[in-house]
Amino acid sequence: MDFWSEEETFNARSLPYLIALAGALIAGLLLFLPSEDPDTSALVDYQWRQAALLLFLMSGYGAVLEWLGFLPATITFLCLSCAVLGERRILVILAACVPLVIGFWLLMDSLGIYLDPGRWLIWGSQ
Repeated sequence: MDFWSEEETFNARSLPYLIALAGALIAGLLLFLPSEDPDTSALVDYQWRQAALLLFLMSGYGAVLEWLGFLPATITFLCLSCAVLGERRILVILAACVPLVIGFWLLMDSLGIYLDPGRWLIWGSQ
């Protein structure tokens, strides 16, 4: 983030935080507010285990992103997420995840947006 905008009320971090807050609020309301059909047996049909595993993977991704770096952390996160969601063909997972992450990294690099290479890479070069 730009040094001059760190103390501003509205900066580059404001909109992502507002979108995340609105998404969480709307998701919570959709889950827990009564609907026209008061049948609560639909909650049993949700795939809670997959949702919990994805939340765990997202938390782990945030925890290891700085240390591993963008490329390996994101590729690992997407591959594991595909596996949690039911895809079992490793070639399909790799063919979907690796080009996507590398393409996104190349796009960000061409725009001049810095993505952390990871502490393990920086530490190993010293």
